[in-house]
Amino acid sequence: MQTMDGLFRFSLLLLFVPVLLGAVLGALVTWLGIRRRTAIRSWPSVEANILSGEVEENEHRGWYFVKTRTWDFVIEYEYAHAGRTYRSKVRLLADVPGGSHPEPQALEDALARARQRLLDRLVTVPLNPDDPSETAWPEENPGRAWLRLTLFALAALESLAVLAAIFSS
Repeated sequence: MQTMDGLFRFSLLLLFVPVLLGAVLGALVTWLGIRRRTAIRSWPSVEANILSGEVEENEHRGWYFVKTRTWDFVIEYEYAHAGRTYRSKVRLLADVPGGSHPEPQALEDALARARQRLLDRLVTVPLNPDDPSETAWPEENPGRAWLRLTLFALAALESLAVLAAIFSS
């Protein structure tokens, strides 16, 4: 019976230590992203001039080698800072209903929405004061990042509770 108890504890250990490490790593990466987003809010903004915009179709293999297609709207823009002109690109995934084989009108509408979202953002761009060649495009809703951080923290706490129970008994 002692052997079964030891094996059970060992299997729980093998299960929850990787969960704990993954949760801590995920929480750390998410926290660093939140801190960066917060820093970006303090950056000065400069006006951007749009040079070109195009739609890129990407095809790749996903799970079980299923071929999927996505569409990106890519805009090249330039901006001036301290008498120097910089060029950059921004890419936005077009959210296309219908998966990788949408109706032509749905694809056209989705690409138009993606284009408009980019154009709305490109009126001014946040500029890194320490490196003027860097602009920032926070893609993710800040609420999602906080939710992800909370989920990682809960997973870490749950793993710690299980590990504490294993070693205390």
